[in-house]
Amino acid sequence: MKKVEENEEYLQNMELTMKLINHRPGRMTQMASLMNRYSARPQDFGDGDVVTLIEIGLLVYIANNPGVTNAILCVQFGRTKGAISQLIKKIESKGYISREPNPADGKSSMFYSTSRGMRLVQKINEQDIIDQTGLFARMLKLCSLEDIQTFYRMVDTYIALLTTKIAENEGDGADENH
Repeated sequence: MKKVEENEEYLQNMELTMKLINHRPGRMTQMASLMNRYSARPQDFGDGDVVTLIEIGLLVYIANNPGVTNAILCVQFGRTKGAISQLIKKIESKGYISREPNPADGKSSMFYSTSRGMRLVQKINEQDIIDQTGLFARMLKLCSLEDIQTFYRMVDTYIALLTTKIAENEGDGADENH
């Protein structure tokens, strides 16, 4: 009798797992759509300039990877050179980053965060810590810290997988419209 119960429990767990797996693509698309909408919303972080989360994402990436090139930003953010160039121009015009010629090829640029850009990154980090209505604070009310850490590890894994997949697709010409 015990074996039958174990098998039934196993089948129920498998059924739930399959439902979750089959439901996943729609949920991931929904999350991507919501993140895209949220990241395009301009915000003022106290210095008078409004910036979008995608601009902040680029700024943080540049601050953490001084000397990064447009080509690397395209891969890391899954955007075309034209799209990245437009975003770079926006944050450069606000004084958050600077560029230097790339000595490796003489044509491309290497990007660096300015002191103004670093102050904005610091403000954003400080605001996240003290903002009790922020997303992280809300997540802590609903999930354990371990769950949140696991979530971010999975996000890092998903980003790595997606950047690889996008690069593979671009290699075969399948992603030319994005």
